[in-house]
Amino acid sequence: MWSSPLIAVFLAGAVAVIIAVWAYGRLEEPVRGRTGPGVLRGLSLFLILAGWFLPQLPMRGIGTEATHALIVDRSLSMSLPTTVGGPSRADSITALMATFPSEFTIEFGDSAQVEGPDESRATSNQGSRVVPALEMARAQGADSVTLLTDGELDDRETARSVAIRLGLAVHEVRVTDETRRLRIRMIDAPASVDAGDSIRLVIEVTSAGSDPGPDSVSLSVRTADGTRIVVGFRAPDPGRTVRVPAIMSTNSSSSGLDAWQAFDVELSPEADPIGPTVRHRTWVEVVPTAAGAVIVSVDADWEPHYLLPVLNRSVAGGARAWLRLGENQWIRSGTDRMISGDDDRVRRDAARARLLVVQAPPAGLPSWLVAIMARHPRVLFLARGSGTVPGSGIRIGPRQTGEWYVSGSPPASPIAGFLQATDYPALPPASALYALAGFDWSPLEMRRNRTGVPLPPIGAQRLGTRRRVVVAAEGMWRWASRAGASRQAYRAVFAGLASWLLEAPDRSPVLLESTQLRADEHIRWRVANGVRDLTLTLHDSTGTVVWSNTLSLPDSLVVGPRASPGSLRYVASGMVAGESFRTGRPFEVEGSGRELGARQIGAPLEGAAMGAGARSTSAGRPIWPFALAVLLLCAEWFWRRRIGLR
Repeated sequence: MWSSPLIAVFLAGAVAVIIAVWAYGRLEEPVRGRTGPGVLRGLSLFLILAGWFLPQLPMRGIGTEATHALIVDRSLSMSLPTTVGGPSRADSITALMATFPSEFTIEFGDSAQVEGPDESRATSNQGSRVVPALEMARAQGADSVTLLTDGELDDRETARSVAIRLGLAVHEVRVTDETRRLRIRMIDAPASVDAGDSIRLVIEVTSAGSDPGPDSVSLSVRTADGTRIVVGFRAPDPGRTVRVPAIMSTNSSSSGLDAWQAFDVELSPEADPIGPTVRHRTWVEVVPTAAGAVIVSVDADWEPHYLLPVLNRSVAGGARAWLRLGENQWIRSGTDRMISGDDDRVRRDAARARLLVVQAPPAGLPSWLVAIMARHPRVLFLARGSGTVPGSGIRIGPRQTGEWYVSGSPPASPIAGFLQATDYPALPPASALYALAGFDWSPLEMRRNRTGVPLPPIGAQRLGTRRRVVVAAEGMWRWASRAGASRQAYRAVFAGLASWLLEAPDRSPVLLESTQLRADEHIRWRVANGVRDLTLTLHDSTGTVVWSNTLSLPDSLVVGPRASPGSLRYVASGMVAGESFRTGRPFEVEGSGRELGARQIGAPLEGAAMGAGARSTSAGRPIWPFALAVLLLCAEWFWRRRIGLR
């Protein structure tokens, strides 16, 4: 059967003959010699109509011959056997090279280079990119190439387009069979989990090859402490994937840079009979179990009793309160039964709280609570005396006795939306008020006995990444002790303060741009605005420092060294918003696993170009038919004038 280009050429010829005969047989004067111009008219019309379907002409110089190159795959996957128990792919290619004569040989892996006659044929490249080899072959004058490979190319479709653009004829010869192989494509894991909770990993396994293999295979997941589980699953069909879930328990991790746990995933040997067993590691941050709001009352009154249910509804994770009974004696409220504890237990709860609420005189705080307040990002302080609140610039002045009433409408503040539609002058008074200084804003004003100069009962401050609220009015619990609008006002005030304290979780000042890196890729960090005096340190799996850099004014993107395969950890320290920080995490750099793992091969590069020597600047379309048609039309015009036609 005729192909569509042949049909188009035939139709173009028929149309050209009909037009030429009609033009010179019916329209022109019947002068002698008009057959010649008619033939030229028909040929030019044929070339114009059929030009897109005619073949390219070889663009070789006079006296030159076609040059053929041999392109040889030297990637790491060539060290694998061609089949189970067979010779290596590299040895098979070496045996084939003598059967493909060529003017020169190019080898490729991560990059391409011309192979010398005495050079060793190593297979250590961590990539299989053939595009540089095709471009080098064309630059060396080759019109066609023979590609000896296992077919597992990283840039197959790009190479197909490049071969067409270069007009380079490619003949691909593969040395592998269709043995079915499985590989781990990706591991889906949560970014973080609470210590002691279970973690659900989802491992995506893909299949390559078509020859039959075992229907059931397995994979194992192992942790650093030796815990190991084995999960069996049905092998996917060739070209398909399957998602395998695995449930693991987490360890009780400490906080900071050590709060990371590694999970190593491996396929069973029968899943990939050709490739070696490859470990895939993923890291998950294991953080202490986060409490919602924790109230630590050193000098208790009725405030924790009424505040606890408000915070329990307003803060994710609920709320609990510790009331101090005596030296190293505490009792916990907010549970079905009373629980006693000591300083260590209260300290652990306070350190992991999302919102820390402290009720105490500043001068009567235990030293361990002062240290926690100084570094905690979110603190609500209920004043019971004068002094400076730790971790803030807010100063609490002398106690002002008398009854203090909310006066007027609430001033503008970040929580003004919570305080609308409340009759504040009708609220019960606070029993005492401390003078405040050093705060940024206050949501309320109070006057003693409804007269005199108004004073703020609440002061809020933001220092860099930390937020502080100080409640300087004693006895606000009276609002909650009454039903109706008074209780609603109490809930609105403290729910609004909790919302402001916890809004917009702070982003880490320094983050890895990508935690999935390949060997020799540059490590990059994204740096938040305002970071100063940044020090970046890179450690290998043994803890040895392999790279370090200090930047006084870092850019938003910091480029580090090229990554080496294996487990790495970075530590970043510096200043942001006037505060010091220290952060970091471990991450994994992919090594030989991707190159040695199973991959889909795809269609060969056969026929990628129009033909040997076809050098076209218009996507393979021939130009010569149209140029020749112009010459024939000029010749027709000259001939017509010679025989007396216009």
